[in-house]
Amino acid sequence: MAESGPVLSPRTALQAILVLSTGVLASHIADDLEAEGNAFNATVANVSSGNDHYVSDPPAEESNITAISVLRDNIKSASQGVVVPNTLKGYQRLWSDIVRSCTDRGFIKAESELMGSSLPADAPLWFAIHIASVCDEIDIETNKQRAVNKPHSTYGHAQKIRAAISHKYGQDLGLGAQPWRIEGDRTTGNPSMAPSLATYMVSLRQRKVTSARAITDEVIKKLFHFNKSFIDAEALQIQCLEVSLEFIEGEQGIKALALKLMLPFRKTNQYGDIQPFFLYPRPNTPHICPLYAYTWWISIAPIMQGPLFPAIHAHSHRCDSHTLTQTRFLELFHHNLMDVGIDLQPYGTHSFRHGGCQYLHQRERWSIQDVCEWGGWTYSYDNPGSVFKYLISWSNDPSCTREMFLHPMPPIKDHCRTCKRTCNCH
Repeated sequence: MAESGPVLSPRTALQAILVLSTGVLASHIADDLEAEGNAFNATVANVSSGNDHYVSDPPAEESNITAISVLRDNIKSASQGVVVPNTLKGYQRLWSDIVRSCTDRGFIKAESELMGSSLPADAPLWFAIHIASVCDEIDIETNKQRAVNKPHSTYGHAQKIRAAISHKYGQDLGLGAQPWRIEGDRTTGNPSMAPSLATYMVSLRQRKVTSARAITDEVIKKLFHFNKSFIDAEALQIQCLEVSLEFIEGEQGIKALALKLMLPFRKTNQYGDIQPFFLYPRPNTPHICPLYAYTWWISIAPIMQGPLFPAIHAHSHRCDSHTLTQTRFLELFHHNLMDVGIDLQPYGTHSFRHGGCQYLHQRERWSIQDVCEWGGWTYSYDNPGSVFKYLISWSNDPSCTREMFLHPMPPIKDHCRTCKRTCNCH
């Protein structure tokens, strides 16, 4: 159901949408409009319902005009099977939500205002506001982050809403994929092709799809303190060929206990030949200590063979012959985030890769080369798959507010493990 809210003036609503759409490249908008037109054309399979561009009336006698009209109705009836019934019902439900949203916000008084030959010039803006109210993590009313207790839908659902708009005007009203134009006090074309709506959709995709938010040390600490109070815990899947505890000799012959982890494959090494990972105790930060996590896990879920993290089915039933799937882990991870009052929407399975990369570089002061060597990233600076898309991402929480960058008394950082300082240079 559409989320109703206070009435926004067109000017206020336009400002809100423009703020959300800031930074969108013109080329991305053009790509979005082209993709929307192609999607519509593929859906209707070059069949238009009542569009004169496809079925034209030749200048003929009255009887022939009547015959063409009948044929047009027959073509329209035959074209109804292009969209399967369940999809059509979904479009109708989403369109009803759109009409209800526009009515509740005072944009229109009746659905007929959205069905005329010339639509209001702000119609695409109204549709963008409805999509934002349902799917955006930014509250369209306040232009601030949506509260945790106010859930929002995915970008995929936003695409479905736009598809319902495109179908309503492209199929039901016969406008096809015609570009949206404002000519004086008249409008023509399909509003789903309007640049303002396309700009917002590109912005929404950039904020919801392109990158999972990096999970931070503070978030893991909250999860750690919450989970350690439960015996029946469920853990992250790591398909391990071998896990063992070894003493590794360092400088001056000093040995340190390490968890040696061997992986059968990884993203950048699909065919094996992977160097082992040696993980050492972190007594000052037990929430990210691999040895603590490993010994705690095998103490409550003794596993002698098979997957280290087996599948967990309904009623916490463990299946030792199968590993915990990525989908199941993401579900458990999201539930855990809700347990500690954190919005689950920005986080995904890639959040750990983002967070680990940023933690090692920013908190542990690893060089970029060391991070690349450890994580298996390419050293190329201009490669889109390089480490830099993990180090810097718009989706992450800012490490420092603008006011605090040069403040003489900045916020206290975590203590350095070596010198115990809290300044930015440690």
